Amino acid sequence: MAVLASGVLTSDGGAVAAGASERAIEVAFAAQYIRNAKRMLDVGFTFASPDYMGLLLAAQDAGVAITGLDIIPPASVTNRYPEPWREAILQVPVQLGDVRSCDLPDQTYDLVALVSTLEHVGFDAPGSVGGGAFDRPKDLKDVKTHRDPDTDARVMAQCAKALQPGGIVVVTVPMGRGGPAILQDSLGLYACQYEYNASSWAGLMAAPGFEVIEQAFYRETEDGWRAVTGPGDLSDVSSHGRGHAAGCALAALRRI
Repeated sequence: MAVLASGVLTSDGGAVAAGASERAIEVAFAAQYIRNAKRMLDVGFTFASPDYMGLLLAAQDAGVAITGLDIIPPASVTNRYPEPWREAILQVPVQLGDVRSCDLPDQTYDLVALVSTLEHVGFDAPGSVGGGAFDRPKDLKDVKTHRDPDTDARVMAQCAKALQPGGIVVVTVPMGRGGPAILQDSLGLYACQYEYNASSWAGLMAAPGFEVIEQAFYRETEDGWRAVTGPGDLSDVSSHGRGHAAGCALAALRRI
């Protein structure tokens, strides 16, 4: 909230947010850009973490017009939202669809945010009626670990389409050894997410139609999250089998 108010993300170089997930870093990073937005598309809105959802609602109160995009409507998972927030969350317009292929409006937004979302694209699918929100297996052997190699390119092309010239896309992802990483969700079901490494991150940053304006990398240590110089400092860690990532990468890119 301090970053949303001031636009200043400061650090003395020490570790922060001991015991917290990477969201403690990602949400503050995103706040720098959300505060300046007029019309924002948030990809993965329905399952935003409570801290990020709180930031979005505060930004909306400050005048940012927010539209969500997700494969699952918020109305189907209302119990996950704090009761005082539910009405405000359900009033946010949410477009249903896969970000890789849905029909996004041309040059409409000045900010698109994918906060801890891109790594799930291509793996998660809506669950069946009466089951969990996502179609996730109970057995490890049934986990889908293949991700189409053009996933990042398709997502970034959609962001380029939806952004006004000069608009910003904010992307945060887990980073480590790279490749598919298998996790268990809060229901004990298995899920897979894509972990980025130096090569896959470089490909993402080279998306046509964009220029990189900021990158940052963090590693979890015993005393909290600590900034590191780049992907090479995270090549020995992985989110596989953990409750949250061991390293993360964050970037802001401008539509040119």
